[in-house]
Amino acid sequence: MFNIDEPGDYLVGRGVNADIELLDIAASRNHAEISFKTDTDFYVHNLRNTNGTTVNGKPVSKTKLHDGDRLKIGESEILVSLGTENIAHDTQKAPVTGTDTDMTEFMDSLMFCEKCNESVPMTDITQGRAAEIDGKVYCQHCLKDMGNGT
Repeated sequence: MFNIDEPGDYLVGRGVNADIELLDIAASRNHAEISFKTDTDFYVHNLRNTNGTTVNGKPVSKTKLHDGDRLKIGESEILVSLGTENIAHDTQKAPVTGTDTDMTEFMDSLMFCEKCNESVPMTDITQGRAAEIDGKVYCQHCLKDMGNGT
């Protein structure tokens, strides 16, 4: 459980500098930001990451959060509860269906960017969204920064 009771911006991710730290390899270090402006103004903003952010199963870039929304980051789910408990944080590793998730195949196909250390799924490499250069993997954002991406 994580309560937000002061206005501000809260970083969500697996990094040690995250305000809401997720113990989830499928989440980026700086995955998303939750902004709290007033008692009724909560927003989530997806940051630069590989796996994206969903609200109620739909991919989002930036959207307003409502009471009861389910925010998914990596394999972690955050249940939004506005009011006295503002945002409840649940880091269960199982999908919404409640069945166990076998992360073995996912972990075997996951690599990390040489430059920023963000996770890079093997499918990103095979689909041209990331690259392996001289045995080192680079995400699409770092490739672009290096002048090798589109």
